[in-house]
Amino acid sequence: MASSHLVVRAHASGTVTEADRRMVASAVERDGFAVVEVDAAGKDPLLVLADALGRRQLHPRGNRLGIIGSIVGDGDGDGDGDGQEISPAWRDHIDEYQAVGLKDLGCHTDGSFMDGPGVGPPALLGLHCAKPADAGGESLLVDGGSLFEAVRRADPGLLRELCRPQFTFCRDELLAVDQPVFRHRDSAAVSIRWRFDKALYGTKRALEALRAFHDAYVSRAAPAEVALQGGQILVIDNLRMLHARKQAHGPRTLRRAWIADELREPVANLVDRDTHPRAYQLFDFYQPLPDGRRQAPPAMTLGAKVPLDDGPAVPQG
Repeated sequence: MASSHLVVRAHASGTVTEADRRMVASAVERDGFAVVEVDAAGKDPLLVLADALGRRQLHPRGNRLGIIGSIVGDGDGDGDGDGQEISPAWRDHIDEYQAVGLKDLGCHTDGSFMDGPGVGPPALLGLHCAKPADAGGESLLVDGGSLFEAVRRADPGLLRELCRPQFTFCRDELLAVDQPVFRHRDSAAVSIRWRFDKALYGTKRALEALRAFHDAYVSRAAPAEVALQGGQILVIDNLRMLHARKQAHGPRTLRRAWIADELREPVANLVDRDTHPRAYQLFDFYQPLPDGRRQAPPAMTLGAKVPLDDGPAVPQG
């Protein structure tokens, strides 16, 4: 699958035209991803593009603007300290953050461990190549829709197991309990939730299904390969595409932004408390930023577009 290479130009205000927003949204909806170059008019190109596509979502390794991996330690370069991490505590458990470093990274869904009040896996990812590695570091993308169709045709029994809410994904103090791999997102699409490592749990039956899916389908898929050049941004439908990374050689700077799923409705405390119980505070690091957008996100159907009328019952959500 060839990626779309698009050029977007921002106004001095940091917004982009409606035509450019729709162009990017259409490419991502069609292919699951797109490579975008942003003429940002002196603004941060990743912020400009993220805000054109939706609402930024926080991450403990990110700054107060929701940007992970800033170039000079400050998210927008104005020296106001926005580059500070939201939660440095992640460094105590760095082995759980597989994207840190230059090593190979297996196919996964970002935020697969999230299923809480008002938050879940981000809908879109923006990966900004501020400085490419000397060699390697290519992004690999596998279409979850193709995986769904392949299992449906070859092994309906396995697909039924993957659609059962029987898998637990975890990281840090968070658990996404009793999740399916494939979930019915709307009348036209399913979403995929996937990782294959020590942070995935299930009963013996569930783990057998995971291994069968990985060995026969995920590991044998022919991924699209994207080698980002300096300044380019890879936009990924995180509910459809599994992404991985080849080992990188030499220092590089790859910045990231999460864009929240618009179908996840915000929640509030019953008695309007400002201080939340400790259990709820765990989700503060992943909340969408306040909605101060001047433009509503362009309409797009995310997730894998697959027919659902003659297959197994896919959980709603």
